[in-house]
Amino acid sequence: MLHPDQQESRPAEVRLTDETIDYLESRITAAVGKAFREAMTPEVARGFWQTGFDILKEQATMGAGDFVLSGLWAGVKKLLWVVGIALALYATGGWAALKGFLALAFSKG
Repeated sequence: MLHPDQQESRPAEVRLTDETIDYLESRITAAVGKAFREAMTPEVARGFWQTGFDILKEQATMGAGDFVLSGLWAGVKKLLWVVGIALALYATGGWAALKGFLALAFSKG
């Protein structure tokens, strides 16, 4: 317990008036606006937008590549199925069975 003559050391409390707060807000707003105007030059703006377009282009190219590769993979899988069926028909019935199947598959009507 502290003796009445001893007090805990606390930082001094500072209270600002509404006018001081308004003044500080206006100064901060002006400083931030000035910094943006000075920082955002036409060259910086062009670089910003160019970087964004480069990233979009890269993403689109990767997406298109994935689309093409997935289409090719689907085609290869279908081809493997056809080859597998053709081999199975050839193994069970020879050329005659394979020729009959192909004639049936590609006949009109």
